[in-house]
Amino acid sequence: MAALAVESCLPCLLQSDVRPDRGGMQPRSNGIRRMCTHVLRMDTAADFKICSYDGGHISIRSDGRNMNFPGNFFHIGNIDIAELKDLVLDLTEEQWDSFSIRQKRYEVHQHTQTIGLVYDLDFRHSHPTRLPTLKIFEAALRSALYMAADHFEETETAKRLIKENGLGYFIRASLVRLNAGCSIAEHQDLNFSLTHSHRVHLPVITNDEIWFAVGSETINMREGQLFEINNRRKHSVHNKGSEDRVHLILDFVLPGEQCCCGAKHHPQTRCSPQACLETVRLQVPCTCYPEV
Repeated sequence: MAALAVESCLPCLLQSDVRPDRGGMQPRSNGIRRMCTHVLRMDTAADFKICSYDGGHISIRSDGRNMNFPGNFFHIGNIDIAELKDLVLDLTEEQWDSFSIRQKRYEVHQHTQTIGLVYDLDFRHSHPTRLPTLKIFEAALRSALYMAADHFEETETAKRLIKENGLGYFIRASLVRLNAGCSIAEHQDLNFSLTHSHRVHLPVITNDEIWFAVGSETINMREGQLFEINNRRKHSVHNKGSEDRVHLILDFVLPGEQCCCGAKHHPQTRCSPQACLETVRLQVPCTCYPEV
């Protein structure tokens, strides 16, 4: 099969069931797909044992990459967000107000507005719904999706999981605006899909007075810095600035990947909502990676 042009990669990135991958066709798992690897390759450190970050102290993380990793933030890389930012600035208040269920359902998000791109209210873990708004942003999301997916899929563990279960996918993608002078109160993510996904943040519009806290660390994320956060730890955001903050938030799934508690409490059983019920809800406290 002939190599695809850049424009042809969007179906591969977002919806097709197969993709050309390193010279052949490889089935994708259900979910939002990342782009073909032969286009816009972004090189990053091979083992991710060193993280360069100019915004303050940040935990260094080894190659393990479990959802609950031994740290609070991990700086994956930097993205040129100019195109995405322009599209976000063009959004109307009517568009920001059209998807209100998230801030109405969860009190901690009452001062936010959400643009759902790939989102399901039941927080399913496969077969996500691509919302119409995604069409506005899909080209501008390409580099962020690719960098994040490549980061999570290149470890030895990930390669084994991919061979057994298929490539990873983005189960959720949304733009979230936090109003100026407002906060997202401290909380932990406690449902199955959120605790079995890698939570990724990309600041699109931000300022020097926005502070993101995870565990015992607080940092100011800069525009274009792609971060994974440890959402199994308590986290909060405070926008002390005079302008709204907008982040792209992604949840990436590697099929078959166990949470850290699953590997300890049911090592012979695949993670599922039933098998992980007590650990997901923290009825059994997670002590896998205690803060130091």
